[in-house]
Amino acid sequence: MRSFRDISIKHKLTLVIMLTSGVALLLACAAFLTYDVITFRRAMARDLMTLADIIADSSTAAITFYDRAAAEETLASLRAKPQITAACIYTANGEIFAKYFKQGEEQKALPFKPRMEEFHFAGDYLNLFRTITLRGENIGTVYIRSNVQEIYLRLRQYATIVFLVLLASSFTAFLLSSKTQRLISEPILYLARIARTISGEKNYSVRADKQGQDEVGELIDAFNEMLTQIQERDAALLDAHGTLEKRVEERTEELQQEITERKQVEEALRESEERYRILFEGSAHGILVADIETKRFVYANPSVCRMLGYTETELLQLGVADIHPKDSLSYVVSEFESQVRGEKALASAIPCLRKDGTVFYADITGTRTILGGRECNVGFFADITERKAAEEEIKKLNENLKKHTVELESVNTELEAFSYSVSHDLRAPLRSIDGFSQALLEDYTDVLDEQGKDYLQRVRAATQRMAQLIDDVLNLSRLTRVEMRRDTVDLSAMAETIATELRNTQPERQVEFIIAPGLITTGDPRLLRIVLENLLENAWKFTGMCSGTKIEFGITEYNDKPVFFVRDNGAGFDSAYADRLFVPFQRLHATTEFPGTGIGLAIVKRIIHRHGGQVWAEGAVGQGATFYFAF
Repeated sequence: MRSFRDISIKHKLTLVIMLTSGVALLLACAAFLTYDVITFRRAMARDLMTLADIIADSSTAAITFYDRAAAEETLASLRAKPQITAACIYTANGEIFAKYFKQGEEQKALPFKPRMEEFHFAGDYLNLFRTITLRGENIGTVYIRSNVQEIYLRLRQYATIVFLVLLASSFTAFLLSSKTQRLISEPILYLARIARTISGEKNYSVRADKQGQDEVGELIDAFNEMLTQIQERDAALLDAHGTLEKRVEERTEELQQEITERKQVEEALRESEERYRILFEGSAHGILVADIETKRFVYANPSVCRMLGYTETELLQLGVADIHPKDSLSYVVSEFESQVRGEKALASAIPCLRKDGTVFYADITGTRTILGGRECNVGFFADITERKAAEEEIKKLNENLKKHTVELESVNTELEAFSYSVSHDLRAPLRSIDGFSQALLEDYTDVLDEQGKDYLQRVRAATQRMAQLIDDVLNLSRLTRVEMRRDTVDLSAMAETIATELRNTQPERQVEFIIAPGLITTGDPRLLRIVLENLLENAWKFTGMCSGTKIEFGITEYNDKPVFFVRDNGAGFDSAYADRLFVPFQRLHATTEFPGTGIGLAIVKRIIHRHGGQVWAEGAVGQGATFYFAF
């Protein structure tokens, strides 16, 4: 039997059309039949529920008065429904009160106990349970069993209709496809006849007539174009035939030239091999070639022989396991195999064993190659004994550095204790001076003249400034020792809080704060608040003598990196002295103009540096200042 590929295109088109039509129609009929069965099953269930409700309503009196005869008479009315094969009424406690079986039907066992209200199809039957209620109280259950033969009868009828429809449709599709397929098959068959004619007569001047603008028409155009190209090729072959002998002569000359060139290449190759031999033997690095399979050495240059203390003949009798310490052999073999697999090129600090038993260390760079038909690994040895000694020296220096670090931490601890002690010892006399000065002003105000009072006021101001200076110095020293606790910090919210606090200190001042929203960073929240407090308080202080005060906190870009800034339009500073701003106790304004100790910006710089960032300032006298900081 011929396969589908071998039958004619006419029959193929006919079969495809008929198969497509048949499958589509069959799917449509199957969908319609499925829908009808589902709908009919639901209709049966609804009818059975209605019948069960009627039986339930008619049985309430019989159940109430425990009249079995009346209940069975009610069930007997189901004889009018031939599809009902069995029914029964259960009491509230689940006992069968009355039952009914269709005459001539096999009396299958009734359910032992009623179920919840439900219906379900089981085999050839539809089973339904319906609750009997009286004044809202459950007094029993009706059970009805109905056969579903009507569904099967309906299915057989539909199957007959579907078969007849498919038969008629297939016949119609066959007639239509037999006619319509000619529109496609005849141009193709025509083209096939033209091809056979050309093949038999070898006449490439014949052309096929185009019969349409569809794909078959394009096929005919392509066929005619192919014939044109074949004609042109034949003409070219005829033209080339006359020059073939000349070209053979030219090719002979070319071959002779190629032979001459090949001899020159072979000579150059010999020279190249000689150069590589010189490089191999004269290289300062040791070169050792090992067979990958046997791990035996096949080539060795003089440098590696000097490193290992062997002659070339002796070394070529050895293998990888012979030039490394036994306790390091497994590691060395593992590195060798990693190089062979191409996973790594450099094996660092490999211990090597000399002939005299001494050990030196070498970096071995391996590369895979083929020599003499064998797969080999070429190892380039670089003696790193001196570098190894230097690394050991660096290790000792690091250990000494750790020791000095511990000593420095101890000194810092002692310095901190000393700072607290000094601050305590300084605070006591300062408090005494301030206290006695205040007492003199209060108790001897009538005795002192105005100059004396002024002197005492200056003494008190100096002692208070000295106390503030001690506090600032202690705060500055603590910043290098306090533990960093990094977290996500909302700088915008923090700046808003500080601005509110500043407004509360001088509510009479009209200051416009411009704070960019959503400025988030990562750092120590406590330390970053100190940064913002110092910068915003400075801006608040140095704008105290100007009107239309504006203080801005935002973000910009510097060298393609985000940078935060605090900007004001206050007194500003001379940019030539910008490097002194962050030095402790260095001030660019007199204390009579703007009070302060010169510690705040030093604290800011120390905190930003602890976060791995940088801080700088820009400004001009009378034009405000901008302080930048980045992490």
